[in-house]
Amino acid sequence: MFSLKLSTRERNLLVSALIVLLVYLFDSFFFRPILTEVNSSKDKARTLRLELRVAEGKIRILETLQKKIGILHDETATSRQARALEALGNISLATTKSKLNLITVRPVVEAAKGSLKFGLACTGKYKNLYDFMVFLNELPMLVIIDNLDCTSDGTKDPVLDIKMTLTAYY
Repeated sequence: MFSLKLSTRERNLLVSALIVLLVYLFDSFFFRPILTEVNSSKDKARTLRLELRVAEGKIRILETLQKKIGILHDETATSRQARALEALGNISLATTKSKLNLITVRPVVEAAKGSLKFGLACTGKYKNLYDFMVFLNELPMLVIIDNLDCTSDGTKDPVLDIKMTLTAYY
């Protein structure tokens, strides 16, 4: 191979030049692209925050105009209805997945604030009832069985007549 005879000073200069070259390459290939990406993300976040503030300001203006005119819709009734529909959809999904035969679903009026009560009547086997309880546990909202009444026809593989009261919390 080829060998260079360098003095200590020249060797130190060569090592420092290599270090400077490595730092320059690291900076230009690794650090600057990441830095430009971070800066562009900051700019996007800044513009999105500004748009959010503008939208919030518009909402406040519209709310004050609605109060002055007197056009305020009841958000609690609308949201309660939407939550009731969501709860019914979730309960229906659980009964469908568990293969229970749903006969009736009725709302119970005595529910407290923040909860919805439903009365269910359905038929199925023990395994279907167990699966229903498992699927209730997996729902995105908390659903608790308050009352469960099961009667069977007395055969070896009984079909249950199930009546239950459920409370869905939101």
